Amino acid sequence: DITSIRGPSSSNIYAVGRAWTGDNIVKSFLLHYDGKEWEKILTTGYPIQFQRVRYSNGSVFIVGSRYVEGAADTMVVYKDDYRQLEELVRMSDDEQGSLWMNNIGRQTYFIVGHELKTYKNGKLVPFAKFPKMDRIIGLYGRTEKDLFLNTSYSLKHYNGTDAATLLEVPDDMPDHIFRGIVFPREVFFTVRDYHNKNPGTNLIYNGELTSNEE
Repeated sequence: DITSIRGPSSSNIYAVGRAWTGDNIVKSFLLHYDGKEWEKILTTGYPIQFQRVRYSNGSVFIVGSRYVEGAADTMVVYKDDYRQLEELVRMSDDEQGSLWMNNIGRQTYFIVGHELKTYKNGKLVPFAKFPKMDRIIGLYGRTEKDLFLNTSYSLKHYNGTDAATLLEVPDDMPDHIFRGIVFPREVFFTVRDYHNKNPGTNLIYNGELTSNEE
């Protein structure tokens, strides 16, 4: 299964995925496409499921889940370092917060617990902290001062100083704000129909910048 694909151009694309071996052990792989053919960069020799890949400034970053006795117990962020995986950070399931990443412009940003981090000088460096915010599960935006934070119970906008709430869901319907996509003037988010508490219906919310905000 290929679980994520991303690249800066049609001749520089990376993909990650997972495969089940004959003894039912999950292993993962990293592929690269140069515009003509796919090449296998690496395959793990231990049980892990690669879930997301992002590329920025010549570096490839991967988020995956380590599996022990058939169950995921740890989230890990890796950097591909000359066909070897360098572990940048890990978080166990019993820790608060999330471990995830997304590209904002040409830079990859990371959610680590209740912090937002970037990769600088060989390590993850925090640039924003939200200790009192509920679990952050998604990150989208245009710049570090124009970010949308998708949490378990809300959608917030961070302007570099404050995080304002744009949308809230009831306490009994957590994690019902799903993926988003951000354009220069508009944003779109898929959200469960929490008003009617209809688990079978998804809605699309749209937001536009005003002339003053532009």
